[in-house]
Amino acid sequence: MTSLMPPPPVGKASTAATFRETLAAALDPVVFAKKVGITPDAWQEAILRSSARQHILLCSRQSGKSTCAAILATHKAVYYPGSLTLLVAPSKQQSGEQLARVRSILAAADAEAQPLKDNASTLQLRNGSRILVLAADSGTIRGYTPDCVSLDEAGWIGDETYRAVRPMLAVSQGQLVVLSTPNGRRGFFFDIWEAGIGWERSQVTVYDCPRIAPEWIEAERQAMPEWVFAAEYLCEFTDTTTSAFRSLDIENALTEDTEQWTL
Repeated sequence: MTSLMPPPPVGKASTAATFRETLAAALDPVVFAKKVGITPDAWQEAILRSSARQHILLCSRQSGKSTCAAILATHKAVYYPGSLTLLVAPSKQQSGEQLARVRSILAAADAEAQPLKDNASTLQLRNGSRILVLAADSGTIRGYTPDCVSLDEAGWIGDETYRAVRPMLAVSQGQLVVLSTPNGRRGFFFDIWEAGIGWERSQVTVYDCPRIAPEWIEAERQAMPEWVFAAEYLCEFTDTTTSAFRSLDIENALTEDTEQWTL
């Protein structure tokens, strides 16, 4: 695992106050976020300051989960020289959106944090850190030894990709962050949330997000089926319309408490 190292001030007098400001941002991702013009919500602050190696975020749509992951990735790259962070999403277009968020954060950071290399899939900083964006393809995602991996919209990422990602962190003992809205009662994201061992869990419904107006929430509730609203905004793992049977009915059918008849 790479070590924390605050970058030296560039283009300004190296005063004690400057050093304290830089050190504070290096030690606290929340301070870093505010330094680049982002004021995190209370739930985002808790996640940014978490030391958990495995973190699962079950979040409402438009809650700011991807922004939170982008701040973590950028902070790692800026203050841990030589680090490698992978941003994985179901499609290349989605992972590209996450890279755009990182670019925006870096643009507001100090001069020493500006990219040395910037293309459609890679950001490389002057300190040797890299941020790569990848589509969730289990056949091509192998071969990296990252310090941090973020699986965005993880409910739409296949189990094969998740199984390919985990061994990457064996040597670095790096951080794994999976974040998504629910996508039915299936897949690794659901399994981790329900019974994963060694995971820190964070749930953020639409009512936990102060930037979404109550009037909008009510309009959305009325505009869509109840089960859709529950999944998209209330973080509930609901059954999809393609399910032949409800998950609850299947679980009840498999119970061992069934009465035995003797004929």
